[in-house]
Amino acid sequence: MKSIRTTLLFAAAMLGATYASARADLVVYATASSSSTSIFGTLDLTSGQFHEIADFSSQNIHVQSLSVGPGSLLYASDQNSGNLYTISTSGQTNQYGTVNVPGALWGLTYDPGVGFYGINPHHGVANGNILLETINNGGTTITPASNPVGTTANLNYASGGLVLGSNNNLYGNFYMYSTGKLDLYQINPTTGMGTVVGTSGLGTAGNDNLALVNAGGTIYGVDTLSQAGSSDGIHIYTVDTTSGTATDTGVTVTGLQNGYTIDTVAGLAVPEPGSWILGLIGMSAGLTYAGCRRRAS
Repeated sequence: MKSIRTTLLFAAAMLGATYASARADLVVYATASSSSTSIFGTLDLTSGQFHEIADFSSQNIHVQSLSVGPGSLLYASDQNSGNLYTISTSGQTNQYGTVNVPGALWGLTYDPGVGFYGINPHHGVANGNILLETINNGGTTITPASNPVGTTANLNYASGGLVLGSNNNLYGNFYMYSTGKLDLYQINPTTGMGTVVGTSGLGTAGNDNLALVNAGGTIYGVDTLSQAGSSDGIHIYTVDTTSGTATDTGVTVTGLQNGYTIDTVAGLAVPEPGSWILGLIGMSAGLTYAGCRRRAS
């Protein structure tokens, strides 16, 4: 009987720890805005619940792109100043480096071996194309790619739509004016050139652009155009990086005031209270199991 009890306790500990880890991966950080107000918080991708942590209005910061980065911090590009900032998980901001991008980078993601990749739609390329740019670790230099992402001036880009996949490939989504569709591109980080993976299936008013995040090995996209309180709502999708297809999860964002839109999401795992409890249960069960083993020996 004691053997069965200890086995069950050990199994409960493992299940609790596994669930807590997987669950935390799907609660990410996000920013949202309404007019000149930009707020920072967490977003649960499975329930859609947004929880506000900080309001950046008093600092005149409007986050246009957000990424995880060194030191378990979040990194953001500010539309108002053009500066980069670190954001702690409690919402404290500090300027990062000296790089300044007027109008902000509209996509930001981090590769430890390189630094940050950013999408700059304001670079002034002759035919209006969009450039991938690389920012070194430390945020002191920014280098534009030698080629634009697309080959025409018909691309449109919204905030937050750049992500590094689990396969270490770089992806971005772009709205093509000529087709009226949202396409997923794989971007060559060396040349900056993009290759169309496929059409998302989106493109109607209200869901033209998605903020992308890698969470638990899956790419999620959050609608950045629909407003909280609208009849359509802010939908959350999964994105297939082999076909480009965006599949509606059936989850819409809640917890935002009417009129707010989601701007960016970043996949630094957020430990939730429920996960803490499960972790404690797992730890307690593990200690009980160890104690039983010692007594049995």
